[in-house]
Amino acid sequence: MTTEDQAEVVRQLIKRFFAIANMDPPAGLQINEGVAAVFAVMVQEAAKCSNAFNYVPRPPLGVATLGWLGSQAARAALGTVWIRLSRTCVVQVIRNWRSKLEMASNNVSYGRSVAMLSAA
Repeated sequence: MTTEDQAEVVRQLIKRFFAIANMDPPAGLQINEGVAAVFAVMVQEAAKCSNAFNYVPRPPLGVATLGWLGSQAARAALGTVWIRLSRTCVVQVIRNWRSKLEMASNNVSYGRSVAMLSAA
């Protein structure tokens, strides 16, 4: 799978996640490694809230990459997560993380904060 294919898979995952909350993802979202890392934390946070955490695959070394998210989606490992996520939890996660997702899209770095949250 090429990086462009992986980016498109991640874009579709983000659209699907936001659809759970009946929201649109940020307009013009540029998919990059930072967005992949922030989005992985968003899914983990929503899963924790929804008591579906055991169904969320963990990225190696605690940090999700574009390639990892793309491969997980391609293997449908994330497929079962969507039906177990609470809409209320997803809405709250989007409220908490939307600006971070947008900033990551614009290549604004968080330093260690995203990596630390991903590992938590």
